Amino acid sequence: MSNGVKGALADCILEVFNNAQEHSESEAGVFVCGHVGKAGQRSMKVTIADAGIGFRRKIEKAIDKKMLSGQAIAWGMKEGNTVRQGNPGGLGLTILKEFIRKNDGRLIVVSDRGSWELSSDRERCLEYETSFPGTLVTIIVNTEDPKAYRLVSEATHQTQGD
Repeated sequence: MSNGVKGALADCILEVFNNAQEHSESEAGVFVCGHVGKAGQRSMKVTIADAGIGFRRKIEKAIDKKMLSGQAIAWGMKEGNTVRQGNPGGLGLTILKEFIRKNDGRLIVVSDRGSWELSSDRERCLEYETSFPGTLVTIIVNTEDPKAYRLVSEATHQTQGD
């Protein structure tokens, strides 16, 4: 992948972290861990966790919209949906989702009694009987993906420079 894509991916991960800080209302804070697999293990994994109020309660509190936990996560993952007043944001999430689909990676969110998962071939939402305190966001990048990636702006710049 190009340096531009690497930078954009890092920015997307930072946006997920910043969203956790801004929206979780976690008194314990936000935690991040990661792992890059050895050759043949195919992946880089980053997990961002908080012990906050979760998607469902944040959406209900901010915009008075009631839904099940998995549905709340799915709602929060749709472009244009936000609990921010006057600032839609979310561009990093859109870029991250597009990259995950093309890269054959995965994006997994668990919050309260639900989960949402995106992969190259599907998006699914589940509801559970037991509750998870807070939210976990796991980003899995396929590091052995043979495809080349570059941003549209890089392709345009290269074409204009030739």
